[in-house]
Amino acid sequence: MTVPSPRSGQAAEGRAQASPSVARAIDAMRAGEPVVLVADNRPDLAYLVFAAELATSATVSFGVRYTSGYLRAAVTPERFTVLDLPLLVNSGPDSLSRFYTVAVDAVSGVTTGISAKDRAMTIRMLADEGAAPEDFTRPGHVIPVCAMPGGLLRRPGFTEAAVDLAAMAGLTPAAALGELVTDAGTLMCGNALGEFCKAHHLAQVSVSELIAYRRGTDFTLVPLWRRSVRLAGGRCLQLVFGGKFRPVRHDAFVFGELAAVDESTPLMVHRECVAGDVVLASDCNCRAHLDQALAELGQSGQGILVLIGANRYMSEFTEENFLVDRDSPRAFWRPADAALLREQDIYDMHQRQPRCADSVATDIQRYLVSEAALLRENSATETLGLAAAHRPRLPNACQ
Repeated sequence: MTVPSPRSGQAAEGRAQASPSVARAIDAMRAGEPVVLVADNRPDLAYLVFAAELATSATVSFGVRYTSGYLRAAVTPERFTVLDLPLLVNSGPDSLSRFYTVAVDAVSGVTTGISAKDRAMTIRMLADEGAAPEDFTRPGHVIPVCAMPGGLLRRPGFTEAAVDLAAMAGLTPAAALGELVTDAGTLMCGNALGEFCKAHHLAQVSVSELIAYRRGTDFTLVPLWRRSVRLAGGRCLQLVFGGKFRPVRHDAFVFGELAAVDESTPLMVHRECVAGDVVLASDCNCRAHLDQALAELGQSGQGILVLIGANRYMSEFTEENFLVDRDSPRAFWRPADAALLREQDIYDMHQRQPRCADSVATDIQRYLVSEAALLRENSATETLGLAAAHRPRLPNACQ
């Protein structure tokens, strides 16, 4: 179905503004202070995190005191590879268990490895870009855990949030983390968590807020190529984008001059539908909506149509994902549940978010607005007889 984007006409840069809680969490992380992470889908759980490169005896002691003492060090896949960290298990019933590695201790600067001072040293070493595999002994007292490539844009987890938060603070993307518990040994949440943060003056931020901030500052699509094409609505510029983390394709069709695109340019979004768009199924009106959108854009002569590519994963074709209506021989598809997605290692936020079409469209809109601004800037400098700014251009599909 084709719909006008609800974000059309809004400033593209507005999404990059950090909310107060995100800004406070970033400042706290940069200062080496602990931060509390929560998640909307886990109201019973909260994590204490702090930047690995700024770990001290005091922060580790605080972490051990108010968590179960089971502190991990979240690192990027690049650090995981460089440090040659062996996996704790090869597989397990929990799909996330494969990201845990064998515990380590720093070779130098530690004694038994268990004290807060020793663990702080090990955590800092894990964040040290100059550290090598031989700088650690195995087993030890700090368990590294590997975040997914792409961080929160790939998987909305606490590990990825801790790593991304450190990066947002301008620090090495590595952080220590552990689940907060009460003095009674239960997981800390609700009023107890609020009182804890207030008593210790700790910043609290949700994973969803960090995801929204990253989505406003990171372009998660890869521009592939462009070409001029004539559609039913008239001639336009087609730009093709691929996903950074998944083999998915999205297209943008710009009617009018690209240099004239700004935040107020009309933006329409259409989800790819094979039944309606290609084979013209009689019980699907997607093609009718698409034709109407093309006609409107062609008539106005200015606007953007974003075609959201379908995400075809094996989870869509499992038998349990089809429902049969008793009053109709037709089978209705329902989205794969979270367990199936986890089994197939599908974490990309474009696929997990219900508003993925709006999310992709806004990313593409930001890209086009940036391209248009650059074209206008280059045109102005050329008019003044100055050298135009250089920027790699997308290849033309017809070349």
